[in-house]
Amino acid sequence: MRTQSDRDFSPNGLLSNGVGFVNKVLDHDRWSQAEARGAELLTHIQPKKKSDEHRNAVVSYLRRLITKFVPCQVFPFGSVPLNTYLPEGDIDLTAFCESRYLTDSLIKEVLYTLETEGNNVNAKFKVKEVQYIQAEVKIIKCLVDKFVVDISFNQLGGLGALCFLEEVDNLIQRNHLFKRSIILIKAWCYYESRILGSYHGLLSTYALETLVMYIFNVYKNTFAGPLEVLFRFLHFFSKFDWKNYCISLWGPVPIGSLPNMEAEPPREDCQELLFSEKFLTACKSCYGATPSVQGNEERPFVSKFFNIIDPLRPNNNLGRSISKGKKGDGDEGLAVWVVDGDPVQEIMVCGLDWGDKVGSGGIVRMSRGIQGEELEVGGEDGDGAPFQDTSKLNEHL
Repeated sequence: MRTQSDRDFSPNGLLSNGVGFVNKVLDHDRWSQAEARGAELLTHIQPKKKSDEHRNAVVSYLRRLITKFVPCQVFPFGSVPLNTYLPEGDIDLTAFCESRYLTDSLIKEVLYTLETEGNNVNAKFKVKEVQYIQAEVKIIKCLVDKFVVDISFNQLGGLGALCFLEEVDNLIQRNHLFKRSIILIKAWCYYESRILGSYHGLLSTYALETLVMYIFNVYKNTFAGPLEVLFRFLHFFSKFDWKNYCISLWGPVPIGSLPNMEAEPPREDCQELLFSEKFLTACKSCYGATPSVQGNEERPFVSKFFNIIDPLRPNNNLGRSISKGKKGDGDEGLAVWVVDGDPVQEIMVCGLDWGDKVGSGGIVRMSRGIQGEELEVGGEDGDGAPFQDTSKLNEHL
């Protein structure tokens, strides 16, 4: 929990009216009640042992199947090995062959193997709906048992990001506070605000995780629990100047200065941050994808409607998946709704609602639980802006 002495810090890159919100000192007793409800909510949406075993069995099955018929190696990455997946989360795999110049052949062989397995009545898991998607990153998408599986090819970036996120979690510790915060914020962005999903012109999971890292970096791991991380996340990015800055773990980067990637300090007081420059540089060196494999060393950073700089590959814009139509015309980005009533009351109601519906395994639209009204995204107040003004919630904390 932040203390009174932290009130005066002022992050760079905010809108002119943003500072008073992002450094608010929270009432300890009331927030403790809210964190207790947040912990209850997490018990319903965080990975369970049975689900872990089921997903790992699917991963092992696909790895054995593919490598039996195709000369390659297969590795899981993303939220399953990180253990931050939601109940509806997919499984990400990447297959490697000896040379990236053989990628097209690798894709054809894996595609044929999966299509053939779909006709195998004796298969351990039913493989169906196999399709090849020729996007920026070529993938094969299929349904195995009840899980959506995405298979990419010769992509080191996902494995590097997984290692980097594990390093961050090990640094933060506190019973995996970083991972628990990711789960809660992903749930909010997926169920409540519906802004998560790069294939639908929305925010990618790794982009969201980078934003969560930024919050930990600026606030220096002073949180009471995952719910406060969510609260700070919404407050901070509702006041970030997305029109004029890119987000980078080194600090906000003026869009007008591109291609110069020199960042302003994350905090105007220049105090020590959670992630030292030495830590970030070491992670970038160890886990940044090698140009010889990725083949994108000459590609410059391209600014889009929403700009998040990949901490491992600075020329990679993690916000590139967000379409203009999804962002809208507002200066603040995508629409994220936040609670506007008593936070403890809202967490109690939403927690029960999420638990009942998510626990049943269904994909749901969350109810806000206030006056029986169902949550809607956008509307007159949102106008497509990413992290809407949280001043109403602020009044109750």
